[in-house]
Amino acid sequence: MLDSGLETNKNKFVSILKRFVEQREFSVTIIFIVFFIALALTANNFLTFVNLRAFLMAFSIDVLVAVGMVILLISGGFDLSVGSILALSGGVMNLFLHFNFNPFLAVFFGLITGVICGVINGLLISRVGINALIATLATMGIYRSMDLIILGGVHTTIIPEVLAKFADRKFLGLEFYIWFMVIIVSLFSIALNRTRFLRQFFYIGGNQDSASVSLSRN
Repeated sequence: MLDSGLETNKNKFVSILKRFVEQREFSVTIIFIVFFIALALTANNFLTFVNLRAFLMAFSIDVLVAVGMVILLISGGFDLSVGSILALSGGVMNLFLHFNFNPFLAVFFGLITGVICGVINGLLISRVGINALIATLATMGIYRSMDLIILGGVHTTIIPEVLAKFADRKFLGLEFYIWFMVIIVSLFSIALNRTRFLRQFFYIGGNQDSASVSLSRN
């Protein structure tokens, strides 16, 4: 009886391990672990709190952008202009700060700029019918040019105190936007696996026509 239970647990473990190995992310995870260990053994200052915190700070914004890209990739799409949209949104916020607007209003206009750019991309692809590669490649250049030409001559070297204090806040030695990244990624991961709305994007990526027919029948 005991041997039978052990054998069952063993089979479950092997099954879970096999499913994990068969995941496409497995090879990427292994490569990341190998590089991490190699750097920890060869670089004296790599495995330190200061360096790891700087590492988290450096890619926290990129991770937040990647969260949105995950939905696109799952649904079979992509967007080449996200970097340019990020730059333009920051430039618009910077423009309003330069002219002494309320800091939170400047942040709001920066976010609205990003939303408008995303909506334009979506309309070009879904309504006009332009291929996603061509549409976002074009808007990438347009948004980047807008940032460089229209906003390039305006810069602000002094960050408003209220934003500086907000950015400098720490918890357990880590800046707030690192924790913000962790929270957003965690919530998105849970929502992606538990909510019906986000799960539908998997069906779109698997077969867009079938997904459209299914939604129209519902």
